[in-house]
Formats: sequence, C-alpha cells, structure tokens
Amino acid sequence: MGELETSRGSNQELGFVRAGDTRWGSYDKSLENFTLLFYSIIDVLDTLVADASTLDGRAKKKEQDIANAIIFVEVAKKKASRVKNWFSNLGGLGKFSKTLVETKKNITFPLVFCLLKLALLLSIATAMLKKLFSQ
Repeated sequence: MGELETSRGSNQELGFVRAGDTRWGSYDKSLENFTLLFYSIIDVLDTLVADASTLDGRAKKKEQDIANAIIFVEVAKKKASRVKNWFSNLGGLGKFSKTLVETKKNITFPLVFCLLKLALLLSIATAMLKKLFSQ
C-alpha cells in the first residue's frame, strides 16, 4: 500500500462520495478510493473483531463470577441451616459440649472444645457483668 500525504486536507481525496452524487465519475472515484483503502478497512475491522472478542471474554468471566458467587451463597445458606438445626437438636452449646465430653470427642477435637468453652464462659461473664452493673 502506498504512502498517503498527511498535509492539511489531503486525506479528504480518499473519502467516499455522497449518496446524492450520481455522476458516473463519482462511482469510479468511489470504487478507486475503496480499493485504495481496502487493507486499512480490513485492519480496522480485524481490530474491532479482536476487541469485541476480548470484551466478550471479559463479560463471560464476569457472568461466571456472578454465577459462582450465587452458588457459593446458596451453599453457605444450606450449610448454615444444617448447623443451626444440628445445634437446636443438641439443645444448645452447653448440651453440645457435654455430648463432646461424653463421647470423648473433646480429645479428638480440642480446638472445637476450647472454642465452646470460651463461648460458654463469655455468655456467663456477660450475664454476671449485667447483673453486677444493674445493682
């Protein structure tokens, strides 16, 4: 492809003719300009296709991220519901810790047992402080 002059107004020579311009010379000029600009037009179209596919890939990734987040929330809600039902079946933290000691699971799961003791102690300490400051 030849070099184009870039001085003021020189690139207007390669423009397409207006729809109302119906002289045969204008069609010939339009066809000539199209052939001169063909590879530039193809380059622009290729760039648009590449950009569109990149944007499409990004949009698909965002859609997938949203779908994964929704699935994660649903799974978390189900698990939280199961844990809530499990605790309610055990009768609360006190009964749960008693069951752990009776089944000797407090030895197998010492961190869970320690967390339970801490939760029970905090609830007792809070109740004692409330009673102390209310007097």
